[in-house]
Amino acid sequence: MITAKIIKKYKLDKSTWTYKGFHGVLHTIFAVGQSCLAMQKVYGDTNKVILNILIDNYGHWYWNDDDLTRIRELFLKRLKRNKNYFSGLKTAWAKKINNFEKVIKKVDQIDLSKLTDKQLADLYDVFYRAYLEEYSYFMTLGDAISMHADRYLVPEFQKILGDEFNDVFPKLIVTKYRSFIE
Repeated sequence: MITAKIIKKYKLDKSTWTYKGFHGVLHTIFAVGQSCLAMQKVYGDTNKVILNILIDNYGHWYWNDDDLTRIRELFLKRLKRNKNYFSGLKTAWAKKINNFEKVIKKVDQIDLSKLTDKQLADLYDVFYRAYLEEYSYFMTLGDAISMHADRYLVPEFQKILGDEFNDVFPKLIVTKYRSFIE
């Protein structure tokens, strides 16, 4: 059975996973898996395994913990080695965002009902590629860095802040912006 071969090949039965749940449809979730392939060109090493299950327009998304750790450690290593590494990534990402916004504006200006199926498919391909290139930066690095911060970031702050941790740390992580939930 092919499923058993995949489980064995990637040692999925020996892995730990971080779960995310969200409303979505297959079309929007598909970019998640593809984002890793797109980001390999930029970052080199990305997720090896992502598991997405869609049931009744609700996505059950499982990140492989070993992948998250490996990507995060690689990012931090590169950041320590090159103080301009992060700003370089931000600049590259900004270009991808700008390109995606141009594509969106182009699509908004077109009467899609007047396009042939081929023209519509070609336009969609341009849109999807721009979306994927922009989206992949966050999907690959954002979750690897943000997930499990309690495991790698909090202990560092505890060392630095010592007895003042409980008073100071909450003040450090408060933002002036309202959260999505708020």
